[in-house]
Amino acid sequence: MPRQIKNFDFFNGVPPESVTLKALTAGIDELEKTYGNDMADWRIPAAPMGFVAENFMQIPQASKKEATQLTPAMNRGTENNLTVFKDGKPVGWEVTPPGQSGFVAADGTADKHCMDQMDMYAGFDKNGPICSLKTWMPTRWMKWFDKFQNNR
Repeated sequence: MPRQIKNFDFFNGVPPESVTLKALTAGIDELEKTYGNDMADWRIPAAPMGFVAENFMQIPQASKKEATQLTPAMNRGTENNLTVFKDGKPVGWEVTPPGQSGFVAADGTADKHCMDQMDMYAGFDKNGPICSLKTWMPTRWMKWFDKFQNNR
């Protein structure tokens, strides 16, 4: 049976623009009471983004000395991928902070790549370790992409 879409008036007859404007005005009024009339002064400290030694269940996954933080917190995940389709081929960049390698030897010596991605992550930099998608995409996907491009 097809799903029926019913009209529902979420705003009880009031134009949505009016509801939005009223909420925005109330929010601005509250912020002005707290921070003053000049919006340029509405500043709060930036919260840091933590790379902690335990996972979400508090199970250790690194040494406490490997823990680090980045300010400000960036709500974009701890692995960032950028894919660009150029000249008929995909090219990709990955940034995986804090580093490419999380390996720490039994004596506590961290791999040279343990913290090598923090600056790239913080600066949205794709000029670090650049890799072609062919290095991490299965060959069959690349063959499919080539075939797709040739048949367009």
